[in-house]
Amino acid sequence: MVGAAAGFLDFGFDQGIANALTGNPNFFETMPQLRDNETVLGTILALFVLGAMCGCLTMSAIGNRIGRRPLMMFATVTAMVGAAGMAGSNGLAVFSVFRFINGFGVGILTGIVPSYVAEISKPRIRGLMMSLELVFAATYTDSIGWRIPTALQGLLLIPALVSLLFSPESPRWLMEAGRVEEGRRILERLHGAEFANAATVEIQEAIALEHAAQAGKGYAACFSKCV
Repeated sequence: MVGAAAGFLDFGFDQGIANALTGNPNFFETMPQLRDNETVLGTILALFVLGAMCGCLTMSAIGNRIGRRPLMMFATVTAMVGAAGMAGSNGLAVFSVFRFINGFGVGILTGIVPSYVAEISKPRIRGLMMSLELVFAATYTDSIGWRIPTALQGLLLIPALVSLLFSPESPRWLMEAGRVEEGRRILERLHGAEFANAATVEIQEAIALEHAAQAGKGYAACFSKCV
């Protein structure tokens, strides 16, 4: 649970990293194109958010097809690659590409981790599990002042990657994919047989209602008027 939360909360750290970048003289020495050019600087920093948006849309399109766990593992590795690339970059083009990649991975995590945490938690602690927080700060004046905080984005994801190797798939996703008994066994392992049996019935009913409500509808429904 903590590992999954670290993956989700990396979004806030990655956004806040802009302070370490723009407040460090060496960052502008490494990328002089950004000096005294607020438009370009803002665009480069916003690439993370653009990548995150693309990641969220990707998660929405394929999240129910391949499962929560595989997609979280892919997103975690993607975000780590992006963080490592930014920390080691010596030019604006490389930094820009890896900032987008980092945002893409974190965007997927932002969209899928809350669902995963909610689906494996009991209702009485679900809110608590989805509210875990993590805060980290670092300050230096030379190149380490922006490279280390940037690299830390990837280090924050290590607990997520390691924990995912031992985490179960979402029981709800398994049931929606037709693997009801497998999902029930995971719930039983996590919360006991009584809860698992009751939750299995409840989840199947919820899935049936959702499928009935979404029948014949696509993304275009988001932009149509309510009837």
